[in-house]
Amino acid sequence: MCLVENDVPPNYFCQINEFGKRIDRERRPELLNGTYEIKAPSAFSIRAPTMPTFVFMLDCSIHAYQTGFLHQSLESIKSCLESVPQPEQTRVCLATYDVTLQFFVMPSDPNGEPQIL
Repeated sequence: MCLVENDVPPNYFCQINEFGKRIDRERRPELLNGTYEIKAPSAFSIRAPTMPTFVFMLDCSIHAYQTGFLHQSLESIKSCLESVPQPEQTRVCLATYDVTLQFFVMPSDPNGEPQIL
């Protein structure tokens, strides 16, 4: 998304199968799961810790809408947000994609409308 390339160690490279998927996909949670959390030690950053941030990416294609996947995704996000331990200290980013990618700014006022960036 940010167009920054990161060098990875040579041992991270892997062969792919006949479907174009990595053969070690099942053993790598960062490739298999929809979410992956890394808690970096304080020495990792030169800045003060930031507020927790959740980034939700929603597939808004016709297929996602017709199959109910979009609706279920929204319900899941809603349940996640209802259980955030410190909502006043948490930031939320919402992005949708189909043919294009849209980012939304969520208003601080619960009755306000999100804005598309």
